[in-house]
Amino acid sequence: MLIQLSNNALIPTNYILSATLRTDLVPIPVSLELQVRHNDDLEKELVEEKILYVTGEAIPLQIIKSQVKKSPQIPDRGTIDITAIFAPCAAIGYRRQKAVILKNNSLGAIYKACGAKISIKNDFTVPLFVSFLGQLPSEMIARVLQEESAIVRVKSKQLDCVRLADLMTQPPRLTVPSSAAEQIASGFLERHLVPSFYSTDDSRTITKGNTSKVRTMQYTPRHSDRAINNMTSALITKYEMSLGYNDKFNAGDVIAIGDKPMAIITAAHVFETEADNEGGNQYTRLWLGELEK
Repeated sequence: MLIQLSNNALIPTNYILSATLRTDLVPIPVSLELQVRHNDDLEKELVEEKILYVTGEAIPLQIIKSQVKKSPQIPDRGTIDITAIFAPCAAIGYRRQKAVILKNNSLGAIYKACGAKISIKNDFTVPLFVSFLGQLPSEMIARVLQEESAIVRVKSKQLDCVRLADLMTQPPRLTVPSSAAEQIASGFLERHLVPSFYSTDDSRTITKGNTSKVRTMQYTPRHSDRAINNMTSALITKYEMSLGYNDKFNAGDVIAIGDKPMAIITAAHVFETEADNEGGNQYTRLWLGELEK
């Protein structure tokens, strides 16, 4: 795995003990968990708020946690553990010092108002966005995406917004037989995971969303029929599979399992080395889901 420091130096492969790069269909769509062998130069570079550049595409990630672990018995042995997230969106992961209230603005404008520095392809208008003092903007943006039945993903270091229905119509990047993946089947859990929603309109009439299946009911105030129906749409994990290391497969891509298109919900690209750099393990783990309405 290529990991470049903010001083343009690459972290030597023999210093990387483990690295897991994840892409997800969430408002901050890329994260990294990294453990490296300790040395003084790396300790100066792997500190909070520094930027790392990962993979051949040089995806910028901001360090949000750094922990140095040294052995009292062997002073020259130790590790540095860091957690980093997609740098252009890092600001929306911090609690707000001021409220953000926007009406009839684009999703891109919401990201920028909350401190993000990124543009969004296939943007859409949000009727009302509210993130109060002390709230996490990322959580409120996730609600907006749920109400629009949409996700965001990273494309060429830019955010791309896609409706769930459109996501599933993409041509698959790979087709594999069903025996190549581990199937997960539990209608029981799905009924618990995906609720139905209801609301009230201006005349106090109760409006219900999709209640075609028996699910838990949740009240959400002042939502349109369209929004409460959208909120029931979700990607449900149906398969898990492992591949040889390939960071070109990411959340938001489609893989066909047999003749069924499955969206990648999470992609984890893992690089691990054994003690004393003997051997190691590199692979990509995918969590695949289908659209449940």
